[in-house]
Amino acid sequence: MRTYIIGNDGIALCRKVPAKVSDGEIIVASKEELLAAPLNGKRLLALWNALPDVDKKRRVGDREVLIDQLWSKRNARLARLIA
Repeated sequence: MRTYIIGNDGIALCRKVPAKVSDGEIIVASKEELLAAPLNGKRLLALWNALPDVDKKRRVGDREVLIDQLWSKRNARLARLIA
């Protein structure tokens, strides 16, 4: 299962859940977990704007919509790297 670790420096992909997580890091394996994660709008915007080939955003708008877009873009990028 793919697991994402969201830290202060961005998102990292892991094949397994790490045994130890640093302070401030959040582990998510699904869009539902990302929705439930304690990420504020500023952090979500930083994650979005760090993605390549996206239009930069200044406001979150609807949090669920932004998370859906973030999850879709991240997985599409991963699929291109694996293929």
